[in-house]
Amino acid sequence: MPPTCRVCVAVLALLVAAQAHAAPPVEGFLEPYKTIDVAASESGIIDVMEVIEGQTVKKGQALAQLDQDVHKAAVEIARRSADARGQLNGAQSELNLASSRLKKLQLLRQKDHATPEEINRAELDVATAEARLLIAKETLDIRSAEFERYRIQLERRTVRSPIDGIVMVVHRDVGEYVSPNEPVVASVVQLDPLIATFSIPVTTISGIEPRQKLSLQVSSTGQTIEGLVDYIAPVTNPQTGTVTVKVRVPNPNGKLRSGEKCLFAGLAPTPTSTPQRTSKTSASTTPAATSTTPAKPTVPVKPVSDRTSTPAQPALTVPSANPAPASVPAAKAPALSPPAPTPPALPSPSRPE
Repeated sequence: MPPTCRVCVAVLALLVAAQAHAAPPVEGFLEPYKTIDVAASESGIIDVMEVIEGQTVKKGQALAQLDQDVHKAAVEIARRSADARGQLNGAQSELNLASSRLKKLQLLRQKDHATPEEINRAELDVATAEARLLIAKETLDIRSAEFERYRIQLERRTVRSPIDGIVMVVHRDVGEYVSPNEPVVASVVQLDPLIATFSIPVTTISGIEPRQKLSLQVSSTGQTIEGLVDYIAPVTNPQTGTVTVKVRVPNPNGKLRSGEKCLFAGLAPTPTSTPQRTSKTSASTTPAATSTTPAKPTVPVKPVSDRTSTPAQPALTVPSANPAPASVPAAKAPALSPPAPTPPALPSPSRPE
């Protein structure tokens, strides 16, 4: 096979290999990282709606408030009950009195001025006072716990956002009743970051790993963005032969819109471009080789036919034996061409040869 043909075959092989390994673009779409339907944990009538649709909210910010009058009164009662120290102070005073009386009786007993029954009765009084003090402390702890419970119930009357995001839909208005069957008050979406979801063929999924950087292209604007692989489905869809891959895309300024389509061209953009460059260079060099090789056989043929003459017959035998050094006898032929009348008659017999 000539060298030029071998070069062409090699170029075609590289092009075919590049097309075979090039991953077709996969189309996906952008969606919110989180979409939460915020529900009220308590039933009641909405007293205040704190947000509107499209408003940006922070985590823990109030979205709505249910009626709180009864719960506020219960919290106040529980607070006062928890702060009541009268029973505790009375029990402590009784214990101090019983302990003091017992000490005095024990001193009198040493001088035989007190009976054993009096000592026993004083000891029982001290034990009773200690029990009453313990009851007072336990009651106070229970009241404090009740106060905390009422305070939590009052706090739960306020519906708060669980994430940083944007209020997408407000489902209730002031005066509407929130029931356990329909507790959703508003929907909040998190748009920073976004999630790009793709269904990638199983043949190209082997090169994708979690936390890997990928380049995506937004279809509407043509903008190229980068993201990190957030999730790779462990199961392949048997019907389509694809694997679901989710890519986390940062969106700090909110320029990217949820729902937009984006393209994922695969993981090997550079390997597919290098064979094309080599094919171009090899293709550019091969024409030069093909153009020079045919020029060599044509150049020696024409001088041999034109410069041969009847008086210089030795020059005709030299090119037939050695076609390559035909240029050497061609240089000697002009030295034998002084006879001017003979050359015009010789070109006619040389053309039919």
